[in-house]
Amino acid sequence: RRSSDLAGLCERIRIAALYIYPVMPKVSESIYRQLGVETKSFSLKESSWSKKLSFSIKKELPLFPRIDVD
Repeated sequence: RRSSDLAGLCERIRIAALYIYPVMPKVSESIYRQLGVETKSFSLKESSWSKKLSFSIKKELPLFPRIDVD
C-alpha cells in the first residue's frame, strides 16, 4: 500500500512539473531528472498518463534554495 501511495505521489509531482513547464522549464526538467523520468517533449498531447509504475528518485540540489537575509 505504501509503495503505491508513494508512486501515486511521484506521478502527481511529475504531472505538476509538466504543467509548470511553460513558465519554469528548468525547474520542470530538474523535477523530471530527480524522479528518474526521461522525456524528449513536455507536450501535454504527447505525455503518457499514469503509465509510469516506478520511479528512481535522485538527489540533486534544492529546486528553490534558501535565501538568507542578514
